[in-house]
Amino acid sequence: MRKLIESHMRGEFNILGTRLKELQKAHKTVYYIPARGGANEAVIRRGTLNFFKDFRINAIEIPTANGVHSSIKDVIPANSMLIIGGGEGWSRSNRSEIITMDMAWEAFDHVIVLPSSYHHVLVTPNAEYWSRDLAAGNLIPTTRSRSCYCLSFYYPEKWVLDNSRSFRLTPVEFLFRRDGDSLLQKIPDANWDHFYTKHHVNHLAPSADFFSNLSQTKVIHTDYSVVAAVAFMQGREVHLYPNKSGTNKGFFAACLEGKGATYWHDEYPDPGFDYGKGDWRPKKKVVKKVKKRAGKK
Repeated sequence: MRKLIESHMRGEFNILGTRLKELQKAHKTVYYIPARGGANEAVIRRGTLNFFKDFRINAIEIPTANGVHSSIKDVIPANSMLIIGGGEGWSRSNRSEIITMDMAWEAFDHVIVLPSSYHHVLVTPNAEYWSRDLAAGNLIPTTRSRSCYCLSFYYPEKWVLDNSRSFRLTPVEFLFRRDGDSLLQKIPDANWDHFYTKHHVNHLAPSADFFSNLSQTKVIHTDYSVVAAVAFMQGREVHLYPNKSGTNKGFFAACLEGKGATYWHDEYPDPGFDYGKGDWRPKKKVVKKVKKRAGKK
């Protein structure tokens, strides 16, 4: 288990929290719409609620399961601001939050989007975008953009410990996605995809079980960015792979590269590769030091 929240992350979280507090003072009412999706978004939502609690952001959550209706414009009071949850709903394969923005922005004086990965944005006069991979060079087409770590990392250490109890660890676990954002040709037989579990998980689900299940493994191979984040927080060895929308590489470079036992892979193995037997850690050159024997030059 690593120290949470790490100091290099805390600085950026403080900047985001300060900005939200400034906006809260300037507006009568604050609303929050979480990003829609599955287990990924459920983890981000819980981290966001933890963040609101610490920074005393009194946001009224609009827990939409199927998106925002255009009629929202008729019920929002004057001098209100909207916070849209972070995630991947601005990518090539997922445009859910672009739809949310399009339906809702006119009803609010100000809209702020929490740290996300972007390929497209809806530029409006009152929108402010925060990026979770801006530091990796993934720019978004607006000057009103700032950088902060993904809120999937915003979990108190005690909470992670309490929901990650495990006495027997399996050597390796595979959590590859099976939806349209997957690039994998062959899914490993032992694959566990939390998004496609028997009991459907959406963005409003509790995230405790997610942490508990991940905590039972020493090494995790995945193409889910948030799975990588959770495993990193639990001190596991993490291997992250590309996704079709291309958001994982920037996420890894900005949030995980060089931190702990985290590894990025540019491509998947051949379809017949035995994941259970392969050593996927990047090969390092070993320099042998030869000690000189006494009496010899």
